[in-house]
Amino acid sequence: SSTSHFTVATAYGSMLLTVDVSGYFSTSGLTTHGYGAALHEFTQGGTILDTRYTYKKPLPAGYFVAAPMNFQPSTSQDVTSLVVDVTAYGSKGSGTIAGFQTGNSIPGTSILSYTAGQVSSATAIIAAGPWHNTTDGHYYPSVSFYNRGRSAVQLRVTTLGYFDNATFLYGQRYYPSTAVHLLSN
Repeated sequence: SSTSHFTVATAYGSMLLTVDVSGYFSTSGLTTHGYGAALHEFTQGGTILDTRYTYKKPLPAGYFVAAPMNFQPSTSQDVTSLVVDVTAYGSKGSGTIAGFQTGNSIPGTSILSYTAGQVSSATAIIAAGPWHNTTDGHYYPSVSFYNRGRSAVQLRVTTLGYFDNATFLYGQRYYPSTAVHLLSN
C-alpha cells in the first residue's frame, strides 16, 4: 500500500483548518472504464437549494434538508455523487454544516464552518442517495445538509458536477468513501 501526501498553505497569517478525505481519483482500476465513477463537470452551476427562497426561512439548528437534483429518470440511478458548492449566510451564531447522502445517517464530519454575520462557502463531493418525488413518482439523486450550529442559517447549494457509476464512457474516475478526519487546528 502507498501513502499519498499533500500540502495545505496560506499566503497570509494563520487560519483555522479542518481536512477531511471523502474519496480519491484513480488513473487505473477495476472496470474497463477506470475505477469508481466518472466526473462530469458543468460549465455553469445550477442552484438546487436556497433556503431563503425554497422555505422562506433559514435552516434551524439541529435540522437537516435534502437537495435533490433533477436528472432524467432513466439516468438518475447512475448518478453516485454530486459536486456542490455550499454557501452559508445570515446566521446570528456560529456552527458547522454536515453534508451527507440523503437517506443515510448524519456523519461526524462537517463540510463547512460558518460564523455569525459572515458568508462562508465550501466545495464538496458528496455521495448521492435516492430522493422520492411524490409528484411524479420518480427517484432523483440527492444530498442532504445538517445544521450543527446553535442558530438558524441560510443555505445555498449549487451543483458544479456529478459522478456516475462508470456507466458513461467519459470523465475522470473517482471513488467516494466515508469521510475521514485528518486534521484540525
